Amino acid sequence: MDHLLEYIAIAFSISALFIAVVALLTARKSHGVEKTSHHVVKKSSQEYESVPRLQIIDEKIFPGNPSAPGKTAFSYKAKVLNKGTKTVNISAIHLDYGDDSDPSQRMKFFVDGQMFLNPKQTYEFVKAITWSDVEEMKKNYDFNSCTFFLRITYVTPSGDMNDSTHALYGFDGLRPIFHARTEENLT
Repeated sequence: MDHLLEYIAIAFSISALFIAVVALLTARKSHGVEKTSHHVVKKSSQEYESVPRLQIIDEKIFPGNPSAPGKTAFSYKAKVLNKGTKTVNISAIHLDYGDDSDPSQRMKFFVDGQMFLNPKQTYEFVKAITWSDVEEMKKNYDFNSCTFFLRITYVTPSGDMNDSTHALYGFDGLRPIFHARTEENLT
């Protein structure tokens, strides 16, 4: 009877060892899948976080008076903030003005060129466009209305150039047709 109890104990021990090995192998295989899945999620998250997250803050729009032709037609002050976790390569910042729907019929007013904005870093600028600039645009493109745009060109993580354009202010003849909200805008 003692031998029978020993055999039963050994059988239980071998069964427990077999179950433990199977559980260990299953856990390792499951962990490998989870690790791979976690890796994919992490990679996807890294790709998402590396997309530039620029925000326009503290912007002020100052439209000029059309009855003062030698003066400022449009003045713009703003800060560009990098809200992302990675440095953003900005190729150029422009204030474009001209047709509201056809970018080929706009004058390109250069604000600033190549720069790198670190996370949480801001870049502030103030630029003005005169009425003589607007009159030249009207002559070049033969129309009376004018819309002003902020255009930021930046390099994407894949190396492509991308433009982010926002309409700021517009007028038709002497009357304003819209004035953009001067709240925080994301690009």
